[in-house]
Amino acid sequence: MNSVNQLPQISSLHLQRQAGKTCLELIKFIEGTEHKCFEGLLPLSFTSQLKHYAKTLEEIGLREFPKDISFITKPIKSYGSIEYPSTTRNSITTSRNGSINLRGWCMLSNSQELSKIVLFSYGSSKSFFADALVNPDSSIVDKAFNLIQPNKVGWSANISFKPLPLGQTVIKAWVYEPVDKQFIKLDGEIKVNVVE
Repeated sequence: MNSVNQLPQISSLHLQRQAGKTCLELIKFIEGTEHKCFEGLLPLSFTSQLKHYAKTLEEIGLREFPKDISFITKPIKSYGSIEYPSTTRNSITTSRNGSINLRGWCMLSNSQELSKIVLFSYGSSKSFFADALVNPDSSIVDKAFNLIQPNKVGWSANISFKPLPLGQTVIKAWVYEPVDKQFIKLDGEIKVNVVE
């Protein structure tokens, strides 16, 4: 029984490791060190040096990291959405010390794999300052979003405003499509005005 009781924790750890693998593959597009996808995978002190180690691995020919990944801002179909807070409301004014809770959903990619993480950028930046782990527990998703389709999964994130520049910008959410090597924007954007 003790082993059975550990299954949820093991499943959660497995999902976190898969997300970490995706983040490592995308290391050239990841900014900062406080990403959920690296939690539990590496010590925080090590994550600050990851880009350096990735560059070394490439230089000695042990690993190649994708560099030229397309950013698809207007996909033909919806790959997901930011659902909360409402993306139609006016700009959110906040201090740099503030944070925001975001929730949404994403779905199967062209590769028929569930997305492991949702990545967040701001403005026209081609890098990501935060991420959220995708939660494939459909019962939680169904309750939160009243979803019917089984290929939709939910995500939630608490994002700090510290990495954002002062002034007005928008937060965008993305999923990574590994087969076509694309970042695909999810529907909706959060308008924020960061003040001192």
